[in-house]
Amino acid sequence: MPGIAGVIAHERRPVAARLDRMVAQMRHRSWYTSRTAVVPGAGLAAVGWREPPALARRGKVMLALAGEVYDVEPGPAPASRAALAAALLDRFVSGGALALAGLNGVYAALVWERDAGRLTIVNDRYGFQKVYWWLAPDGLELATEPKALASHPRFDRSVSELALADFLTVGHFLDDRVFYDRVKLLPPATIAVWEGEKLVAQPYWDYELPLAGAASEAGDGAVDEYARLLRAAVARRAEPGIALPLTGGLDSRVLAGFLHEEAPDLEVVTTTVGHDHANDVRFGRQLAGVLGYPHAFAPVGPSYIADHAEAGIAALDGAGICSTFWILAANQVFESSGAAAAWCGFLGGALAGGDLPRGVNARSEPSLALMTLWRSKFARYCSEAELARLLKPGVYAAVRGEAFAAVQRAFIAAATDDALNRCTYVDLREKRRRFTSAYRELFGLSCRPVEPFADNQLVDFVLRLPKEAMVDQRLYRRMVLRHLPVLARVPYSKTGAPVDDSRARYWSRRLAGRAKAELAARLPEAAGSLHDTKAYVHYDEWVRAGSRRFIEDALRPEYLEDLLDVDAVRALVADHMEGRANQHGKVCALATFALWRREFG
Repeated sequence: MPGIAGVIAHERRPVAARLDRMVAQMRHRSWYTSRTAVVPGAGLAAVGWREPPALARRGKVMLALAGEVYDVEPGPAPASRAALAAALLDRFVSGGALALAGLNGVYAALVWERDAGRLTIVNDRYGFQKVYWWLAPDGLELATEPKALASHPRFDRSVSELALADFLTVGHFLDDRVFYDRVKLLPPATIAVWEGEKLVAQPYWDYELPLAGAASEAGDGAVDEYARLLRAAVARRAEPGIALPLTGGLDSRVLAGFLHEEAPDLEVVTTTVGHDHANDVRFGRQLAGVLGYPHAFAPVGPSYIADHAEAGIAALDGAGICSTFWILAANQVFESSGAAAAWCGFLGGALAGGDLPRGVNARSEPSLALMTLWRSKFARYCSEAELARLLKPGVYAAVRGEAFAAVQRAFIAAATDDALNRCTYVDLREKRRRFTSAYRELFGLSCRPVEPFADNQLVDFVLRLPKEAMVDQRLYRRMVLRHLPVLARVPYSKTGAPVDDSRARYWSRRLAGRAKAELAARLPEAAGSLHDTKAYVHYDEWVRAGSRRFIEDALRPEYLEDLLDVDAVRALVADHMEGRANQHGKVCALATFALWRREFG
């Protein structure tokens, strides 16, 4: 998606050509725009959608911006990208780097001060707008896409064994890792300064999570405040040209409902991705009808991995697993409708307690809480034994246990003794930042991604609530029932029934649906009411069907043999393809790595 790049060269060498090759790697659409600002020894670039990108210059100071910032003059999103960059540059000139820290939005800014010979990098509190960097032989390079850095003619394309182990274990990267060993991700809430040939990074903020027993109340007042802050976040971001992916879940229905209340005259296009009998497609269409919004169905079929994997890997540099690239089907709707912004339900469920591990409470013993979190929310793909079989012995010896260690470090770093708050911290740092934020980057290929749930005031309020009240999204469901009662009557995808705040009914319906889905996975679509309608796609079935040849062709030995045991890979793939085991997640992780290496490694 559009973003930014920067080059700082030793001995004031020319940088224009280096910036041009970086920008070329970031132009995923022919209609993207770009601008560069170059001085001796330094240069910044910004890539935009159809309008001039966010690049500003004041005398000997220049700024490039990626992402969105709100509550800063000259106003919210309808202001031009260039005007927003100019407003932020004025803030920097008058207040320094701290004036760009902690702003409301998902963003990153690069600022070059020519007289001081200093580059400053500031990103959002959560690190959702990613900035990658590497120390080139002739200076420092930064970009919002790793492939832009890899365009350097002397770039070292060595694979990070740690990143590969992360990917095969949890399905995404952890910590600051990417597939390129020499490239690192800037930490969240960071002010980093390059001066005197050295990059120094300092955090300016971290999540504030209450101690056990110190959380705020979770009564009707909290429910009402939750709704008030969500409405404010929606109103703050409302603008013409919104495309809203609408499902039968809670997050998108909340955004749609409050958007309809706060900006009833805006033209909004909704879309749902999936197979035609998916709950999300049926219920998303029903929600759109209740609100009077036009709805477009974006169908996904058995060949969806073959159809979308290469585009997804190019967009994310391997940071997202190819089994999730069904989401790219929405982009055709975005582009055909001329949407200026795609609203993401990203972060809503996580804030609302949707990913809290069952069996953990505020005062759970820390080691037990950590292991429960790891097993239920992270260790989704290869176990240590499977990783040992797949990786070459020397590689496995170097990475053994490192994925768990990254999650453990985040768990320990949380400044709270509340076990559920520790789990929330890990989820935000290592899953939302490193995995689900990729959805906004995929939407961002076609138009600006907008994340109302990443509103600073909303996040701060929700994190103060007691997590026991958030388990299974109970408080969130109360808010939907109390403030969006008409939309609450539309069935919820996870249960197939209207939204309900009863925990017993919620879990009885979910467990019944889960049992049905496990049985349906073994049955053809003709099985009627037993067929799985919960998933957007039939992952295991479709990997064996419409995308099988594509995946098997991708897993060529030349992309694997230096790091992986090719025979073990073939055996795992055969187990899945022949129906002896459901290994679709592991197969897709391996295929993603192989495809990334073919194109960019």
